[in-house]
Amino acid sequence: MFKHSTRVLLLAATLAVGAMTTIGCQPSGKIGGVATESMNKGSITVQRGSDVEVKLPENPSTGYTWQRTSDLGLNVIAKVSSTYEGNDNPKGAVGVGGMRIFRYHAITKGICTLQYVLVPPGQKPSASNKSYTITIEVSS
Repeated sequence: MFKHSTRVLLLAATLAVGAMTTIGCQPSGKIGGVATESMNKGSITVQRGSDVEVKLPENPSTGYTWQRTSDLGLNVIAKVSSTYEGNDNPKGAVGVGGMRIFRYHAITKGICTLQYVLVPPGQKPSASNKSYTITIEVSS
């Protein structure tokens, strides 16, 4: 019985630590802005306390993935998640692409520039990769 209690306490402690490390990085539920591929090298302004999404087309079945290579001013926003949403595929075709969605929470007033590159499978980011840059301004 003592072993069971120790496991429960260990699990509770692990969950508590996990919760504490993500406080302040949870989505607000309010999307303040969405940056898309067409906004490459542009900017977007969001309110402090809201979330911003960066949506980039991706097809994981090819092995190509978006990787962040620069994060100037990352103290202004906090990464919440990176998810993939596949495009509608009514016929069940294999290899259909979709959208990579990076979600950030605006934590303080300031400017942050994010840069991503589309990296081929098994390779490291390089200057020859397709790139995407967005500047996020957080207002109060």
